[in-house]
Amino acid sequence: MPDLIGLPLLTALLWWSIGWGLAPLSRMAEQIRSRDPHNLQPLTLSPLPQELDTIAGALNRLLERIRRMRVREKRFIADAAHELRTPLAVLDLHAQNALTADNLEDRQEALNHLRGGVARATRLVTQLLTLARLEPEEESQPEYRTSHLLSEVRETLAKLFAPGR
Repeated sequence: MPDLIGLPLLTALLWWSIGWGLAPLSRMAEQIRSRDPHNLQPLTLSPLPQELDTIAGALNRLLERIRRMRVREKRFIADAAHELRTPLAVLDLHAQNALTADNLEDRQEALNHLRGGVARATRLVTQLLTLARLEPEEESQPEYRTSHLLSEVRETLAKLFAPGR
């Protein structure tokens, strides 16, 4: 009889305690699931157990890196569009000149300018594509080393004024 009453009671208690212990994880999962894909703001969950606090911190750092990367990407796209707008306007001007030229010499000159502009624009696009393919550098702190300025100056002066130089 004690087993018949105790076992279901123990199971219910165990079920409740596991659910209570995993509730912060469920809240975190629900907050992540319900987020707008464009929302890169840090997760705001509190209080969190230490184990989930570590995960939330890692997710927040990842969201911040993605946000910074998107800002750089938007800036790159805006710069690329600006850099391409001017050469394309010049190409259009040379094409109009070629179409409205009265004689063959003027038309040939406008077409030569047009070909030069196309070559410059092609170079610019190639450079932009190369830049876009580059992997972003890891943002790390620069490495500093300690140095004794007086000894560095003495060594440099000794090398500069060494006999045989």
